Amino acid sequence: MTRPPRPDRQLLLALLVAAAVLLPRAALISRAHSETYDEEYHLSRGARFWSRDLAGVPLNDPPLGEALAAVPLAFADRGRSWTGTLYDHSLRPESALLLTHLWMSVLFLPAIGVAFTWCRRLYGLPSAWLAAALLLVEPTFAAHVPLATLDTLGAGGALIGSFLAWRYFDHPTWPRLFGASAGIACALMLKHTALALLAVAAGYAVLFWVARPLRRREGRAAWRSALPTRAFAVAAALLVGAFTIWALTLFDVSRPHPQDDWGRQTATVPGWLDRPVPGGLYLTALLQGIEHGGEGHHGYLLGERRLTGWWYYFPIVLLYKMPIGIAAVLALGVASLLWHRPRWEEWGLLVPMLAWAGLAMASRVNIGLRHFLPAYLFMLLLGARSLARRPATWAAAVAWGGLIVAVLHVTTYHPDYLSYLNSRRDRPWMAISDSNLDWGQGLKQARAWLEARRVPSDLPVHLLYFGDDSSGRRIRHYLGERVTFALRPGPLPAHGLVIASPVWVAGSYDPGGAYAPLRSLQPIAVIGHSLLVYDLDRP
Repeated sequence: MTRPPRPDRQLLLALLVAAAVLLPRAALISRAHSETYDEEYHLSRGARFWSRDLAGVPLNDPPLGEALAAVPLAFADRGRSWTGTLYDHSLRPESALLLTHLWMSVLFLPAIGVAFTWCRRLYGLPSAWLAAALLLVEPTFAAHVPLATLDTLGAGGALIGSFLAWRYFDHPTWPRLFGASAGIACALMLKHTALALLAVAAGYAVLFWVARPLRRREGRAAWRSALPTRAFAVAAALLVGAFTIWALTLFDVSRPHPQDDWGRQTATVPGWLDRPVPGGLYLTALLQGIEHGGEGHHGYLLGERRLTGWWYYFPIVLLYKMPIGIAAVLALGVASLLWHRPRWEEWGLLVPMLAWAGLAMASRVNIGLRHFLPAYLFMLLLGARSLARRPATWAAAVAWGGLIVAVLHVTTYHPDYLSYLNSRRDRPWMAISDSNLDWGQGLKQARAWLEARRVPSDLPVHLLYFGDDSSGRRIRHYLGERVTFALRPGPLPAHGLVIASPVWVAGSYDPGGAYAPLRSLQPIAVIGHSLLVYDLDRP
């Protein structure tokens, strides 16, 4: 009689520690912040996914990630008429937001578990704990894990899909093949950046089917004899992956219909797809995502605006937002190549890092470090090699010391992790912008600031809010009639207080320069490390 496998106590402990960090932090962020610009966008589509009402809806992202984000609210709505906003749910908006943030934090736990497991196999237990700690401490991850958006969900899918693919190539079995194919398909349904997983799988195939045989000096006969089995495995993987995507669309059969947020056709559908097809919902999102990526997005970097982005955008933003302590750990990881030689198995982390870094740096959509998270995640895991296989005492001290320094500095920004900067900088909003600093999350903090300072009721307060046309509802919910708000560039008020998003002050989306006069003024306060307060009556 075989004994049941013993529970992995270290992994369970790591997951418990992660939950003990993620869940209270999510609750504190939810208590302090209003919902961000994009959260209702994704929740509305997730709600419509569960009601099977996505026909004709513009889809810039695959449906699964949005559907997962909407799960707790979709099934907790007593009225069963929820459309995806936080203001037509049977729960209070604050309660609905808290429930969503806790749920999204739980969804990140599998990524922590895989990171811990993979680094332990590669480098040993200390490195596994360091990798998990880096993911928990890093402020951009801390900011985005609780949000009902797809950035950390997509990064987690990238990690898990890569891990499953590496396991298959390292020791091929049919269950591992099916698991890897299904895992990659799930990642593709979370966020379009997971398309790099196809390149990752191809890279692994080259490593295991070409490079390793050459390294072992295997003859051509062995390679040829394995070719039919490998070709069959590729075909089976494609079939399983396609079926998984179809199943995750709830077996949708529809005509791909790419369109933008204004209902205009954005891409030409190939003739063979211009009919109802299985998984048409995913193909609609894919075609629109490709079109959006090709068109680009208004970006801002170091005082310059571009629609097509910069190849060096993410390295520059990392210089502002990567904690110095974490940078020290990554530098030590590079230095560790001198005393701990690279191993073949480390290709499993290096190939995905290169794939997503290349994809991000080639992207024309440069609106936040959040789009670099898949590559950044693998960088952090590779940095954990600094503790591989009994490092010198000084190396361990530098690694854990760097982590402690990062914890101490990141904590000073609590709960404003989204606006984190690694050092004091003069007018950082004139260098980096968009979701690197402000994503519309500061409405509760603006209310608290006004109440704490007892701003006279007869003094006009103007809010230049970074949001969309539906944002008026959330502004009124949190600030009532106390502020006059603008969602688009307009004439600068002449009198009173102005609470301005740094995005508008820098002019990221204001080519006419309506708010350019604010750049020469000194803010009298900064709310939540983000919103800038100006007194227009002060000389």
